[in-house]
Amino acid sequence: MNKLIITKFIGQTNYKSSRIKAQFADSKERIASITIPYPHDMDGINAHQSAADALLEKVLRDFLHYRIVDIVPVLNGYGFVVKTSP
Repeated sequence: MNKLIITKFIGQTNYKSSRIKAQFADSKERIASITIPYPHDMDGINAHQSAADALLEKVLRDFLHYRIVDIVPVLNGYGFVVKTSP
């Protein structure tokens, strides 16, 4: 079973600092997204991957049975292909 997580960079405003939003591309449920503060100690792709990992930890009950198998750049972020581990 494959799932796609899309991450998106959200720039700072007058009230909030920069953030990254991660959500499942095929999900119609509102709970299938998470927004984290931008981790400035990481480079771009690793910052986006930390958001994808946070979403996996939030939504999937058994995180150890899933892994990210591919990363593709998309507009303002990245797509992470998640696959069930054998």
